[in-house]
Amino acid sequence: MPESAWSYPMMSLSNLSVHIRPLGGDTILKQNTTSVVSVSTRRDSLLRILQEYDRQHRKDTDVVKLLCALSYEFLGLNPRQSLDYGQRAKALAEAVNDRPGLSGALESIGRAYRVQGLYTLSLEYFLAMLRLGEELRDKRVVMLALRRIGQNYFSERNYAAALEYGERFLALSTAVGDTLERGQALNNIGAVQRELGRYDSALVNLQIALDIARLYNQQDPYFLSIVLQNIALVYSQRGEYAKARNYFGQALAMERYLDEFVGITYCYRGLGRIFVEEKKYAQALLYAEKALTLAESNNIGLEKDATFALLADIHAGLGNATLALQYYKRSVALKDSIAGVSSAQKAATMEQAFQQEKIEKTRALLEFANQQQAIVRNAVIVVGVLLVGLLGVLLNRYRLKVRSEGQLQQTNEEIQRQQMLLEDQSRRIEEMNTELQENNARLVDTNVELDTTNTELHSYIDELSRINGELDARNETLRELHREKNEFLGVVAHDLKNPLVGIRLTSEILQRFSERMSAAEKDERLKHIIAIVERMMVIINNLLNDNAMESGLLSISITTVNVSESIEMLVREYRDRAFQKSITLQPILSLTPLFARADSTMLYTVLENLLSNALKFSPSNTTVTIYAEVEDDRCRISVKDEGPGLSEEDKSMLFGKFIRLSARPTAGEHSTGLGLSIVKKMVEAMRGRVWCESELGKGAKFIVELPKNA
Repeated sequence: MPESAWSYPMMSLSNLSVHIRPLGGDTILKQNTTSVVSVSTRRDSLLRILQEYDRQHRKDTDVVKLLCALSYEFLGLNPRQSLDYGQRAKALAEAVNDRPGLSGALESIGRAYRVQGLYTLSLEYFLAMLRLGEELRDKRVVMLALRRIGQNYFSERNYAAALEYGERFLALSTAVGDTLERGQALNNIGAVQRELGRYDSALVNLQIALDIARLYNQQDPYFLSIVLQNIALVYSQRGEYAKARNYFGQALAMERYLDEFVGITYCYRGLGRIFVEEKKYAQALLYAEKALTLAESNNIGLEKDATFALLADIHAGLGNATLALQYYKRSVALKDSIAGVSSAQKAATMEQAFQQEKIEKTRALLEFANQQQAIVRNAVIVVGVLLVGLLGVLLNRYRLKVRSEGQLQQTNEEIQRQQMLLEDQSRRIEEMNTELQENNARLVDTNVELDTTNTELHSYIDELSRINGELDARNETLRELHREKNEFLGVVAHDLKNPLVGIRLTSEILQRFSERMSAAEKDERLKHIIAIVERMMVIINNLLNDNAMESGLLSISITTVNVSESIEMLVREYRDRAFQKSITLQPILSLTPLFARADSTMLYTVLENLLSNALKFSPSNTTVTIYAEVEDDRCRISVKDEGPGLSEEDKSMLFGKFIRLSARPTAGEHSTGLGLSIVKKMVEAMRGRVWCESELGKGAKFIVELPKNA
């Protein structure tokens, strides 16, 4: 059986596990269900307000309230983020001595821990909230603390303690005259009694809670849905599956209206579990797959785990042991996926550190080379200065020689010695020049290596940028394919379910009552089955055509096609269908056959979709006209009806995929929302164009232009 429905808060809980789903709703800020605010819009608004408060450096009670509200908002979406907001609210409340705000922060932290299954920690904060409420003598805080403690014990399956605190919660809510809280207390007690097998007592309390929930539906619509789910679970455990399905159906309608993905998924899985108990595995599989699709598309991790377990039970019941084992393994593998993500992040961090280290080493090498070059330049300057000084000394000695011949002999030896020194110095200077040239050559090589390294680094950076761009593009493609896959599965499940049910019911009637039916009645039933099969073939063909066009597998053979002949053939095929709706099908063709360059099969499919739509949306006793004419070098084919026409908004979405327009078929016919999308793709593939001319209330005319025969 599905786990108990336990009360959840006023905010969206898109990741909340069903194992801790609350048994009664909290009071919400909405005034009525006719103006339900988008959860994501409300969350974004609160985050913008917090950013503004942070910019203003505000530290007051209003910020405490805002942080508690954000903790509620993120409880189901990201429990850790919810916990962070709750802890920030607690720290600020203590800093500004906001004791009422502190009680709200303690509640937020406790609920965030409970969502994560940390029941000991959550109980610690709920008990602290209870003590604070008693110190403040605030009955409202005490009442909420009693409710939270009871919910905590319920999550731990400690039903005796949960019942004790539920009764204390009921006594206090009755004493203060809070009818809505009294209803939630009765709902909590009823859920505990259900788990203890006291079904009659549970139904009495839950019925009173249901009356209160309906009375306060505008103030707290979530509470009504939760009570309906709890009653459904009671009937399911008692084996009264029809009643259980009825209450789950009502709850599902509420959850869909409130756009609560966790609630919708929970109801789908609850219905699937009921069908498993009834051994109706086909119906159970349908609801389980719906639950899995919704859980995967909204990343409801724990709900996916529970749905995998349900699918395993279904396939075990169907005798598919291999599939059952696969789903059990997927349930286990889901718990290990987080570790893989952490490893990938760690590898990316190491790679980034390695690249940074390589860049730093290259920079250090370049700085060292520049320092060496500066040293060599300084050495050359010093040698030049020494040479200049030496030449000055020689010149001075030479002047002395001219002045004093007597000293010539004495200085001659000195001159020779100086000459030897000069030669030695010249030799050394030459060696230094050679060494300087070698150093310059090495510097040139180093610069070349640095340039090469820089080029490689830029190449690596460009390559990483290119790869990141490709990964982003592929991720975007995968997200788009995932979205289209979900749409495709939704269309197939929705559009083929009713025809299959119709075939099954008609077949069962023929099987059970064949001997008592006349031949005419049997023929009528068989015609009904054939009509349903034809409808399913239209749906399947549209889906196959769309898939073939998208994947490029649909081959095109452009030839000269007799348009007049194709229209006449189409009119003959659809004349009986038009007659059944009392619609006149009027072809207008010239005596001379018209030809166009097209793929004959594609053209027939295009005209068939347009004519089928015209008949589908035309009321009885009207006329549908199809005619062809030549405009310059184009062949123009028009299909005109006298239906409700199209609004400007409808025309802007006309040729989109899976689009359902405001106009509805006049005789309850079905529409997949793919026909006009296929028409546009096929016409453009034949190098033509298609458009619609329509005014609201004045019918519609669809026009196809193709190249005429050369």
